[in-house]
Amino acid sequence: MQELHLSLNSKLHTSNLNYKVQKIVDINNKVVAGELLVDFSRAESNLELQTYLNAINLGIITQFSLDFAFNNITNATNLNKFSTLFFNLERNNLCDVRILSQILELNLVCSLNGLELVVEITERDKCGKCCNVIKGLIFLKERGIKLAIDDYDYVFGDFRYNELKLGYYDYVKVDMSKNKLELDLLRNFAFENNKYFKKGIIVERIETLDELYKNLPHQYIYGYQGFFFCKGISI
Repeated sequence: MQELHLSLNSKLHTSNLNYKVQKIVDINNKVVAGELLVDFSRAESNLELQTYLNAINLGIITQFSLDFAFNNITNATNLNKFSTLFFNLERNNLCDVRILSQILELNLVCSLNGLELVVEITERDKCGKCCNVIKGLIFLKERGIKLAIDDYDYVFGDFRYNELKLGYYDYVKVDMSKNKLELDLLRNFAFENNKYFKKGIIVERIETLDELYKNLPHQYIYGYQGFFFCKGISI
């Protein structure tokens, strides 16, 4: 595993790794936030694309994302339209003291540049029930860092339900429903969230106008995200 990490780090250092910001909007198409994402479209080959995906799955990409953010937030004019920036963090990064310390630094840099940082914890569960995951969430929460839960599974149930119930997160990201059953389940989750959790729901992967107006419970949804609104703004 260590050899794989070293190999991926080496490949990333020599790759054409770029980032973009995708808009998050409200029902009136007003920008409420942006998410910093790896720009997969800039990969120069399928091999380079696979390197990015492997690095994300193993949590290696986070350091590169932090370095990019530190080097670009102050001078990136494309970020001026955003008041809130979502930054992805893998669950297996939550035990890394060095990464967590840099998140605190990034929060300060964002604040100095008029941005509210939201750390988006991804759904990849490589740590199981390791207590260090919860310790990492508590560490960030106690220091005033806003947190989001990514790709919450409202259809089959999510392994992070108790984390949501315990109040670690400020936002919940869910995928757009694919059929009537999922739409009903999304509505039920939105009602439950409004009653018990009061978290900001963001519906992702919206690609058409029909999906946006597919009888979603808009009064309970904070934001919308997807290619229909924005394919990403290069930084």
